[in-house]
Amino acid sequence: MFDVPLRQAREFQVQNVNLARFALFREDIRDLAALTTDKVANLLVVNTLKAMRTWALYFNFDRTDSGFQERTYQEDQLAVLLGMTLLTSFFFLMTSIWFAMHALQLAQAITTKLLVQVVRIPMPSENEIAKASTEGKDFELNFREALRLPFVRPAALNKDTLRDQMKDVGRQLPQLAEEVNREDSRLSNDTRAASPAAAPSPTDSKGTPLLQTTRPMNLEVSMQELLHCLPPHAAGAFSEMEPHLKLLCLVASAWQPFDLYSRVTTVLGSSCLFSGLAYFSLYYNKFDVDGSSSMPTEAWCSFLFMSTLAWWNLTIEISGSKLDLFVAALLILVGPTLWVASNKPTLHASVMQHFGYPVLVTIQASWICFLGIRAFTCGGEWPHFFTSTRYLNVVHKQRGPIEIPVDIARKVHEDEDTSTESSVNFKDLPCPPTQRTSVQLNPNRSQDSQHAMALAQPLIDVLSLMPCKKWEVVCVEMPCLRRLAAGCIGDLPQSSSSRAA
Repeated sequence: MFDVPLRQAREFQVQNVNLARFALFREDIRDLAALTTDKVANLLVVNTLKAMRTWALYFNFDRTDSGFQERTYQEDQLAVLLGMTLLTSFFFLMTSIWFAMHALQLAQAITTKLLVQVVRIPMPSENEIAKASTEGKDFELNFREALRLPFVRPAALNKDTLRDQMKDVGRQLPQLAEEVNREDSRLSNDTRAASPAAAPSPTDSKGTPLLQTTRPMNLEVSMQELLHCLPPHAAGAFSEMEPHLKLLCLVASAWQPFDLYSRVTTVLGSSCLFSGLAYFSLYYNKFDVDGSSSMPTEAWCSFLFMSTLAWWNLTIEISGSKLDLFVAALLILVGPTLWVASNKPTLHASVMQHFGYPVLVTIQASWICFLGIRAFTCGGEWPHFFTSTRYLNVVHKQRGPIEIPVDIARKVHEDEDTSTESSVNFKDLPCPPTQRTSVQLNPNRSQDSQHAMALAQPLIDVLSLMPCKKWEVVCVEMPCLRRLAAGCIGDLPQSSSSRAA
């Protein structure tokens, strides 16, 4: 019984490794979800303060004021432009607050659901605990092993003795070969049900197997097998994304649009607020001279500074071409420029003096419409006109919220380049053709590991193609994952990354 502590230490070490690994999985999900929750929480505070300030500027009223006096045409234009920009800013800031609230609620709810129902810490089962213990019947059934002296063995064994020993082992534990293979795979983080077809039994001189098992092959794939589909020695095992991260990227499409447009509307609201402050500086610093309003130099400096800041704040968010930047600058700055030109004494009788009112309003609103058109996309892609789309997913680059990431499982280019060297032929394995995939493996790896990876990889590809409704079914009842995997692997189409090279 000198090997009992060694076997127990081995079992306990495997359990500790699995516990630590799944704890890292849960920490990864929390960290990636915090990129959204922490960010939108800050946006809620900042945008709320901005909206309150905008509302205070628009309804700037004091009880000691003498009331509205008769205003000139110039003051009417200034008041309309001031109100339009401030109300537009208030609208975008409130929209950003609503988007941020939705993103925060969805991110927290879905992340909690993943942690509670999917990525659970694997507690040892009764069979695993029983396997680490030793019972007296293990020695009572085989006196030869019970009375064996350590380090004392016959120099050679003939075939008859070997056959008798294998029969004794078969009576003690019919699934000895499967458990040995399973234990070896668990040490390499590749837990799976060993297959009799993949592990050949020893045979005698006539070809008769000495240890036969009638247990049918299990084609179902568990969550444990899914999360350990890549052995550590496989090529690219440490550069590929873990399945729990792939699952998180899939469900993150529920809150990423709210996250994106909360930032976009924040930038638009801030730009409109700067434009409103530019007109407010003129309206606040004006003074009457001989029955007409006059603007001091500091008012024009504030107006120029705020207008430039409104354009600069918007160009930081825009990642379009030079033409897009020019159009945005033209639509933002042409309104203030025309307003300044229309109030010069030499242009009082010009066309702008008579028709400048609707022209200024139209130009001031046209750049908002321009940004709204550029924010609208078709085909399920992100509006790459805005810089915020580059930082939605820090794990990999996405073109849209419903895009199937092809760079996180097994890249197509890597499969094509290594197809002649490291592709595995699964024709001899009893699995459907849709489950045959080209996987980079160590040539010294056993056929059991190859068979387990052949079963696990199509399931990963199927999960990336499943709609959200099926994922809800999987997340609500975890026992149905095996049935869903067994029924969907052959039915749903595979991605290009899992096709045979």
